[in-house]
This record gives sequence, C-alpha cells and structure tokens, in this order.
Amino acid sequence: MKYYIDLTASDGPMAVLFTHRENEAVYVGTTVHIEPEKLRNHPLAMRYVSECDFHFFFQGDDLPTLYTVPQMEIAGRDSQGGLFAMGPGFSLEDGPLYYIDREKRCFLAAETGESLLKLGMEWRSRMAPTDAVEVYADRAEAERNYKIWNWEDLLKEGDL
Repeated sequence: MKYYIDLTASDGPMAVLFTHRENEAVYVGTTVHIEPEKLRNHPLAMRYVSECDFHFFFQGDDLPTLYTVPQMEIAGRDSQGGLFAMGPGFSLEDGPLYYIDREKRCFLAAETGESLLKLGMEWRSRMAPTDAVEVYADRAEAERNYKIWNWEDLLKEGDL
C-alpha cells in the first residue's frame, strides 16, 4: 500500500520505516525555498534572471500556494506566472528542474540549473510535458485523488 505523507508541516528531513514490504511512502506537498537577502544581487542569481527569466524568492516576496504529488520545493518563478520546482533533497546543481505553468501543468524544464543556464531562454521551447508531478491548488484538491496522511496520524496507525 502507498502512504501519501504530507511534508508541508515538517521542520526537517523525516523518513518512515515500514515493517511490511508492500508498504511504500510517497512524500507530498510543497515548500517554497527562500534565498538569503545577501544573494539578491549575486552575479549567479542575476544570470538566472537575465538569461532564463528565473527569479528566486526572497523574504517579503509573494509566495505561491499549491500542492504537489510527489513533494516539490518551489525554487523560483518567471515573468509569465510560472514556477520552477525541484524534488526534495535536490538542488539546482543536481536537478531535475521542473516548470509549473499558471494552468498547473508540469514540464521538465532542464536536467539541472546549469543546463537551464546553457539553454538560456530556449528552455521554454524545449521543455517537455511530464506526468511525474501532479499539481493541485491545495491539499483538499489533492485529497480527492489520494488519502494523505499527517505524520502524527500515521504514527498512530501502529504496525505498518
């Protein structure tokens, strides 16, 4: 059985160990990565903006609200209202990098942040649709398709 576990309320890395082999954890939800203010005008951050229309999030920015299956970390936005996302534990160096458009469709934008920089603005014409990530407006919408567990409720289940 797959257990869809919400990571949006966790304060750090967590893992589930199941005692039954047929059980599997799928971490779900979305977090937004906020860069430190000192990086706002960093040359590499400015390259992402000028070469790829990739804008990092900083304190005080309007943050997106959406919910993904599996869990994604939103790393930035573009000027068209789309979002750049990475899987948990990934960074721009080790990708992959996904693009979520305003209609909540998901695309593979690049294998890594470096490959996005190499593509420049051409990434838009080269991105490929993917069903690896499902995007919802919020958890309630995702729960129409999945039974989503909080950590506390899952621990109360006992022998998994």
